[in-house]
Amino acid sequence: MRAVSASTKSTPDSAAGHSASQRSAANRPAASSPASAPLNLADASVLQRLQQSVGNQGVLQLMRSRAPLAAPGEKTDRGSASGRAPVLQRQVAAQILPNKNAPEKLGRLVIAGRPDRVFGKSMGDHTTAFSVHEAAIRMRVEGRTPAEAIQAMLELAESTFSLPGMNLVSQLPEGHLAKYNDALKHLLSFRGPLKAAVASSRDSATETASDVAMNATPSAPPVTANDNASGVSAGPPTVAMTDTNGVTGGPPTVAMTDTNGVSAAVPSASEPDHSGAILLLQAFIGAYLHFRELMPLSVINVMEKSPSLAGKGKGESGKAKLLADHQPGNWQDKDQLLDAILSLFDASSVALAAIEGNADLAQKMAPGTKPLNPATRMRFAILQHVQTIKISFPLVFSGEQKLEEAAVVDALEREVALEEGGWLEWQRELNDKKKGKKQERIDKLKENIDLRKLETANWTARVPTDIPKWSTEKEKEERELNRLDESNAWVRSLEEKHTKKMEQFRKADDLKGETAEKTNESAKVRHEVSDKDVESPDNGGTGSAVSAAATEAAAAAEEALERKQPIATQVLLDDKGKISEIRSAGRTPSPFSGTMGAHTTAWIVHLDRIRKELIRSSVDEAHGKMRDVLVPEAEARAKSLKEEFPEVVDGQADRLAELKKAKKYDTPLQGALILQQYINDLLTYINYSPGSTLAAADVGGKSEGMRRQVLVQHEDGNRQSKERLLWAIFGLIDVKAAPTDSRAKLLDEHLSLIEQTYPDSFKDSGADDEIDWEKDVSDTIRSRARTGKNRFEDDNEAPKAKKKARLDGTGSQTGKTDGASGKLPDPFGLFSEQRPSRPLVDDAGAILPEAQARFLSAYRKDVTESAAFLTEAEGHLVASRLGIQVRVYRGEAPKDFRKLDNPGGGHCLIHALVQIAKASGGHDPGSGAPPDQIAEMRSLMAARLSDEQILTLSAAAIHARMRGEDEPGLGPEMLSLLNDTSVLQASIKFWERKTTEAATTTSSDKDKEKGTGTPPGNSTDSTNSGGEAASPMQVETATPLVAMGAGRPVQERLALLHTGGAHYVMIVRD
Repeated sequence: MRAVSASTKSTPDSAAGHSASQRSAANRPAASSPASAPLNLADASVLQRLQQSVGNQGVLQLMRSRAPLAAPGEKTDRGSASGRAPVLQRQVAAQILPNKNAPEKLGRLVIAGRPDRVFGKSMGDHTTAFSVHEAAIRMRVEGRTPAEAIQAMLELAESTFSLPGMNLVSQLPEGHLAKYNDALKHLLSFRGPLKAAVASSRDSATETASDVAMNATPSAPPVTANDNASGVSAGPPTVAMTDTNGVTGGPPTVAMTDTNGVSAAVPSASEPDHSGAILLLQAFIGAYLHFRELMPLSVINVMEKSPSLAGKGKGESGKAKLLADHQPGNWQDKDQLLDAILSLFDASSVALAAIEGNADLAQKMAPGTKPLNPATRMRFAILQHVQTIKISFPLVFSGEQKLEEAAVVDALEREVALEEGGWLEWQRELNDKKKGKKQERIDKLKENIDLRKLETANWTARVPTDIPKWSTEKEKEERELNRLDESNAWVRSLEEKHTKKMEQFRKADDLKGETAEKTNESAKVRHEVSDKDVESPDNGGTGSAVSAAATEAAAAAEEALERKQPIATQVLLDDKGKISEIRSAGRTPSPFSGTMGAHTTAWIVHLDRIRKELIRSSVDEAHGKMRDVLVPEAEARAKSLKEEFPEVVDGQADRLAELKKAKKYDTPLQGALILQQYINDLLTYINYSPGSTLAAADVGGKSEGMRRQVLVQHEDGNRQSKERLLWAIFGLIDVKAAPTDSRAKLLDEHLSLIEQTYPDSFKDSGADDEIDWEKDVSDTIRSRARTGKNRFEDDNEAPKAKKKARLDGTGSQTGKTDGASGKLPDPFGLFSEQRPSRPLVDDAGAILPEAQARFLSAYRKDVTESAAFLTEAEGHLVASRLGIQVRVYRGEAPKDFRKLDNPGGGHCLIHALVQIAKASGGHDPGSGAPPDQIAEMRSLMAARLSDEQILTLSAAAIHARMRGEDEPGLGPEMLSLLNDTSVLQASIKFWERKTTEAATTTSSDKDKEKGTGTPPGNSTDSTNSGGEAASPMQVETATPLVAMGAGRPVQERLALLHTGGAHYVMIVRD
């Protein structure tokens, strides 16, 4: 058996039964069902009518009678019985650290991670930088007492209901509105518990102005007043901070009012040390940021318009801090304040959404803005940004060195106008390029229609059923062409308005001629049409479908952002004092200077290990498990790998000693706060442990979220296949940066951690059993990757090993290996970019005798199972089987022949020969061969091709690869062999020889020039000036290459045309 860490073999009695290997799916509690169903549009309309008739108290009563609200401590991101967060949902972790200098006040607030993606596949681009919200929250929390911080946060949340975007809530799409209502209900559920926390720390009979504000119930006014063609002339809507019974219209956006029955389900926040209040405040911060993300105009879905333009948002944390520091005694320069406000606004994304002429696409990009025209769309976004700055940093517009709101709005309008100019030119160029593509398709469709009409006349038995189909496609393309013309007309109209607007700006005294230069730079440099934009499919707009590559890039950007954030861990408790959720985001300090390094086992696995052990434990139990289970496990892993990685990190012994100390606390809630830092300290120790993190330039996520999702789903009863489990398990480790002789040990420790964290997945994957790597894993993954059944990116060939090598207690290998290098089988490319194996070819590229069987097997497998393109050698077998002989032409067809298309692809040669066989028998040639006939022909070829023929074809493919010119249409098995290290080495040798020969030739030419007068580069051999034999494929276009097949006499009227690459079509003499 593979060695398991010592900590899993012996654990203290207090932790008995908690070992991951001892848990089973049957013993895990079932996942709890949601407490309430989300509101939908129908509910919204009911709430609006009720609000009009009985006021906001009626709204609250309806919400209470509909379903109980989820308590803060009960709402988790687990979503599963395993206690782990679902992969596709992101969460903010907010951790308030102790204030050592003033214990009665709150210390540093660490916010890590981001709220869940608003648009599913993308976070979107923030109109106001996310760092603004972070800075605003820190201003209200750090250095204050818990009561002061809670009150300040409640007021901040209250103020968001006055933002212009609240006017658009009722216009949100149904799915977005449901998310908004859920987030609102969750935010409201904190109201009672937080008020109780404030009341416990001061005289509750003393009511201040802030108390009045907190008890108010604002309601958003309707949208229609500002929806006009001339734009918005008024400022942002003003919401009175008093009850508004009878207010008409607007969404069910009640403010921070009490929600009956919620506080009973929340841990008491009235303890003397305020631990409960701090835990609630942490959770409230996350709920506020999630709600703020869902408000209209908070984020723009740029990816919906163009995947290549998404994710270009701004962090600008330094600019946000400058605004936060604008305080008495530290007033900032007005120009710096204005520059910060402009920098924290994504004018580019706002402009792109503002100029969108398609209302449906505009609604997808900026949900809630469908009824608005471009000018109003832009105005709303600008006013929301200004109001957000005003709410977040009040002294920017009211203190000394204050800014004038109107001047800031004007400056932001200029910024958006500058971006609009670039985007309008970008849109017009995009439309023109799309028109060119569409016109090419129309021309091609016209040719096809004419061809089919001609075929109908020539083949009387043919029924022209496809002519209407092709005509319909042509009409569809023409309609799209007209739509693009209309879009260009819309763009031109906006350009005219934009020109007038820019002219007004140019006349402004303070602009000083910068606008024209900036606009020109914006249009030429920042807004370039990419190929992805042109090629993306249209869906009412200019590319609604989001590419998988763009989605993966967005996910990678999110992971990269999180890696730069400091670590924050947040512990949430349920109403019974049990841990319901552990959120952790960001990263611990790095053991390397200047880089975070790359984790060997993915960081998320370590987090899941901690979650698995602590979820559903009391605070006391969690501290015990940390001390008796998790810390010893981490220590055992560090000791196990110390021999492989002997370098000692400074302070690591002190970290371990601190982890082993018992943590003192007076109450469970205080213990929960201490547990947060306890977890951070453990993660820091793990990050600094030998072999846990390696110095590497590549620190990408490697699709860790997708792989983890497979394991989490399997643990929760959604059973995954063995192949997917193996793909996930081996995709959560990266040891390419580790020394070769240390990789096996790292893999062993990785598997131990996987077994402890995901025991069912580990067991059912067979990762610790005797498995046939090639049969059970690699072939399945490759075949599914080709057929598209599962998108696995790992597609390396497995070694010829029937057993996985095992490790004994010392890390030495036991059992059978691949027999070639004595190393572990590596079917997932785990240990190196090129798997060590016996060479396939010599330095000259000749196939070695012992490798011939591999080429024969690979070629035959490709011919039989894949859509690999075929050559004349295989075509001869097909033609003979069909009983025909046919001439083959290359390049262009002779002038008296016309082409008959077929479905193309790797089967094109079979299709064309089947068409010729049918036509030669006086039948309709049709469009090609059916699938069963293709399979029959491919099996025939694999069986009939001689070894000599296959080796000759393989040698040609190898030499083409060496020259850097791959043979077209090779199958995956042959491509895998061509990727072998020995082929790469032969290619390097080939080019070294070519370089040497070129240098020698140049020197010889110079000598001849001096001695004989022969011009450089010319040879006295007139038969072959290039020094190489002329290729038999270099023949005149109209000359047939070969007559393939056997049976009927060579067809004079029917022939085969090799059009280039590996594509063949039937040609017919008119």
